[in-house]
Amino acid sequence: VFSNVTVESSPQWLVDRLKSVGQRSVNNIVDISNYVLMEIGHPTHIFDYDKVKNKKIHIRRATKGETLITLDEVSYKLDPTNLLITDGKSPIALAGVMGGKDSAVTSSTSTILIESAYFDPVTIRKSSKKLFIATDASKRFERGVDPNGCQLAFWRVVSLIKDIAGGDLITNVNDLYPKRIIEKTITLRKAELDLVLGISIDDDKINKILNGLGIEHTFQNKEWLCKIPLFRPDIEKEIDLVEEIARINGYSSIPADLTLQGTFRFKSIDPERYLADIRQSLASIGFHQVFSNSLQNKVEAALSGIPAVAMMNPLSQDMSTLRTSLLPGLLKASDLNMKHGTKDLRLFELGHVHHQEKQGLDGIKEYKYLSAVIMGNAISDSIHSSKIEEDLFTLKGYLSFLFVNKLSMKMELADSDNEGFAFSKSIFINRKNAGVMGILSNKYIDSMDLDIKNIYGFEINLDTIKMMIGKKKVFNPIIPYPKIYRDLNLVISQEQEVGDIIECFYKNGKKLITNIKPVNIFIDKNAIGENLKSVTFSVEFQNSSKTLEDKDVNPVIDEIIRVVESKFNAKLRT
Repeated sequence: VFSNVTVESSPQWLVDRLKSVGQRSVNNIVDISNYVLMEIGHPTHIFDYDKVKNKKIHIRRATKGETLITLDEVSYKLDPTNLLITDGKSPIALAGVMGGKDSAVTSSTSTILIESAYFDPVTIRKSSKKLFIATDASKRFERGVDPNGCQLAFWRVVSLIKDIAGGDLITNVNDLYPKRIIEKTITLRKAELDLVLGISIDDDKINKILNGLGIEHTFQNKEWLCKIPLFRPDIEKEIDLVEEIARINGYSSIPADLTLQGTFRFKSIDPERYLADIRQSLASIGFHQVFSNSLQNKVEAALSGIPAVAMMNPLSQDMSTLRTSLLPGLLKASDLNMKHGTKDLRLFELGHVHHQEKQGLDGIKEYKYLSAVIMGNAISDSIHSSKIEEDLFTLKGYLSFLFVNKLSMKMELADSDNEGFAFSKSIFINRKNAGVMGILSNKYIDSMDLDIKNIYGFEINLDTIKMMIGKKKVFNPIIPYPKIYRDLNLVISQEQEVGDIIECFYKNGKKLITNIKPVNIFIDKNAIGENLKSVTFSVEFQNSSKTLEDKDVNPVIDEIIRVVESKFNAKLRT
């Protein structure tokens, strides 16, 4: 505590120094505190001691609803996030951020209380952000200042007040340091330093750099045991020391080296180049690409049935959650287009989705999805053609065109039960379960209050198949020998899928079968029996080394008939 101080205008040299760094002069007492802040980098605060009612200084968290009028004459409503300096009862300053108006130094002040402190950076950061206050003091505290800088800043303020404002120091100095902060010790390995920088720096030069940085160290067995000074809170790990060595030694001394590995690859400059083939293929059959918001409300994000990732500080309730599916955005785009007169639509989107597969940040998984929706007519009614409506078969055709014709991959469909679809099929690409297609459920449409109906779509996780896209195609020479065709008419159960039988044909065809097509289906309970169907398969045989004869083909057909009779209870219809 200083008594008999004179509060007046600052000397010109102090005014000029503050002005040079963008600070305005207030009075000599306030200017001294601001000057020391700029000179040393450690904030201090000076109170009017006569206005500190209980003559005590306490530190505590604010209570919910407590208020404080700060030096900028704004009243702030506080909560336990904020740290306060009090007189034992009432708040007199927002710790580390700004002083209170009621205890501010004015022209009538004669006795002052000087305070110099260190505050936890996270606490000050939260307090500053919560109240939207950013001051020179808070910017320094929240980035970390030197805990031992309290004394240096304090005695510098005392010295300047004695010289400029006069007065007498009438109390002892109270230095409270209940939880002492200890210097960190970090091991710097020579091998790690050489590995990261790609060059080898002499041990003597590294010792010189560490000494110059004020880092005490010992060197043994190619390792430096470094005691980090408290005025360097930014050095927390070994890699920070490596960066300091590189900075002082000079980044220009590190030569360019094309053998250094990183995420960039000269052979694959664009890791998402494969998406261009997908875009171009879908655009060629009438699809339009859309880009919807990756943030959705909780209802839309929950429609897929997959746990969603909630935003910590959402801009609004409509953008509070990361999307788990691209379909809601496509459906809203379809509804908007339909209401503006476009009833025939083919839309697709390529984008990222996020799933909360486990608790915590490590449980958040990001995937690249391809989704599309179709509605209306595939071909409109005209003098040239009859109307063909979009349905599951046209959707399957678009998928087959993309993956089979354009990307040269194998596509299969299997039964599926997906809550986002009224009827669905799983999509297998090269035998990997990649997604789902079908009739979109009214659950999506009703939950988002849309007016569309009879809409079909698919959603594919590209991460499961992207390594297979764009592989080099193998050229198969044209076979000069003729093909042989055989038709097999099999009676099977109506519930039996034809795809399983075709796969069995290929597996038992001894590599002579080049193509199989189901060409006819016949159902008549009087002719073939109840719950049965007759399917005619056109089987194509060809050999790459000779002309096939009946003696080559007939044993293969007999074996296929035997296997399908045993496996699928199929009968050859004569």
